[in-house]
Amino acid sequence: MDPQLARRQAAYERENDGQVPHLLAHLSEAQLYGRACIYCGDESEPKRPVEASSVLSSELFECVDTGACFERNARTQVPE
Repeated sequence: MDPQLARRQAAYERENDGQVPHLLAHLSEAQLYGRACIYCGDESEPKRPVEASSVLSSELFECVDTGACFERNARTQVPE
């Protein structure tokens, strides 16, 4: 995430503490805009709304097929 966008998102979460969940700092702009799944980042699979919002969108989404989402997310994670 762009450093300026990360600061805006952090400020949004502080201002709305207890009303919006804290999102992971590595989310892309597409995820924060609600165009991509907040877990795997996919933009093409069918999505459903989640109870989360960002500084860029009042509604964020997750994949309907959670199994496929989990597999995509596992492939994109960097081992520590």
